Amino acid sequence: MKYIYIINDFAHDLFTGLWLSSLAAIYLIRLKTGGASGTEWQLVSELSGDFLWMQNIALGLIMLTGLGRYLHRKKAAAGNHGGHHQARRQVLIIKHIVMGILFTLGTAMGIIWQLH
Repeated sequence: MKYIYIINDFAHDLFTGLWLSSLAAIYLIRLKTGGASGTEWQLVSELSGDFLWMQNIALGLIMLTGLGRYLHRKKAAAGNHGGHHQARRQVLIIKHIVMGILFTLGTAMGIIWQLH
């Protein structure tokens, strides 16, 4: 069972990187091909759409593996009420607020770039 938690943690970080890479790919494709003609722009639009799907799938997997992390850590910390646990919890709350804002803005940017 320990290995499932390790794999879940690895997958969580991997999907976070995939989400960010997909956002960067959409941006760079759009930046580098701003003067593309009609046919070329169709290809650019399709590529951006593919990366947008990858971005959204990665975001769903981030949430799913994050839930797995949460449930595992909640179970592991049930008997631990020390100061370390409280400090870790506060840092995680801040991290999730920041990441939630970034995921929302980044996904919105990906959608806007795809539509234009």
